[in-house]
Amino acid sequence: MIGSSILFVTGMGITIAFHDAMMKDPGNIHEYQLSTPTPPPTEEQLSDFIYSDALEGSVIMMFLSPLAGTILGPIGGGGGMLLILAFRRRSPTRPSDLPRQMRSAVTPLPLHDSL
Repeated sequence: MIGSSILFVTGMGITIAFHDAMMKDPGNIHEYQLSTPTPPPTEEQLSDFIYSDALEGSVIMMFLSPLAGTILGPIGGGGGMLLILAFRRRSPTRPSDLPRQMRSAVTPLPLHDSL
């Protein structure tokens, strides 16, 4: 939740800091007109739309981020465990693992590689 709170504060801070630029953006005006079938918006209506849109998006992200982490975390952990199992080195064969006839002809291997 801490990361989501940081995202919320950052999103709202950007909206406040660049409010004037967002008011002049044709994309925001177009989105407002799509959401509300009225004549061209007044400055107050467009400002309310921009702030409410940023607030709604930030609040949704506050809950969506932890949910995505809860779902994707175990998937990544399971994938990591599969990679560990796939690339695990097999232990060298010990003479006691071989049949009795082959033991005399086999030289024991070291149990680990020398560095």
